[in-house]
Amino acid sequence: MSEKSAPVARSRGERTADAIEKAALELVAEHGYADVTVAMISEAAGISQRTFFNHYPTKEDALLGRHMPRIDQSAARRFIVGTGPVLLDAVGIVTPPPMDLPFSLEQRMRVVTSHPDLLAAQMQRIFALEEELGEIIQLRVRNEHPDLPEEEVAPTAEMITSLIAGMIRSLGHLAHHSAGSTPEGEERSYDDVLDRARELLTTILHVGPA
Repeated sequence: MSEKSAPVARSRGERTADAIEKAALELVAEHGYADVTVAMISEAAGISQRTFFNHYPTKEDALLGRHMPRIDQSAARRFIVGTGPVLLDAVGIVTPPPMDLPFSLEQRMRVVTSHPDLLAAQMQRIFALEEELGEIIQLRVRNEHPDLPEEEVAPTAEMITSLIAGMIRSLGHLAHHSAGSTPEGEERSYDDVLDRARELLTTILHVGPA
């Protein structure tokens, strides 16, 4: 069992940004991307347009959101020198958006995939993350297999990166589903999700506890 992280209180600015993103997603889901304006989003969020632009340069940025999965640098350093099963070692290398946002991952994905410009922008962000992840995987491959021919490093790392990217997407869904199913008054952290993911992977891979 991992040591639990203390919950972090959200600032007023973060709560305002959450309200903007929630309003933008709900309005686009109802009216469509082209018919939603910054003025509509601002009114629905209970803020001025000036406040909107203090947080987001465009409505596209509000719809995509400021929270993307990101590399946990401490976890990445541990992963690079790890010697256990690579997928188990990779659990926690990427952290998802906060679990307490006032909208679901599914809401955002429905909106993003409904408009080609939004989808293209989101894919660019995902590709950038996967490129960074791939560089970390190559370091792990070189460290764990020093005798591997150099021409084999990139394809080996690419295959592992694809597997880990899929696992990370599953972790994101697991995190948000866990948040939605938590009984009222009970807090569930992302550490709990990671513990559950390790249990599932241990079963799938038929390996002993890490």
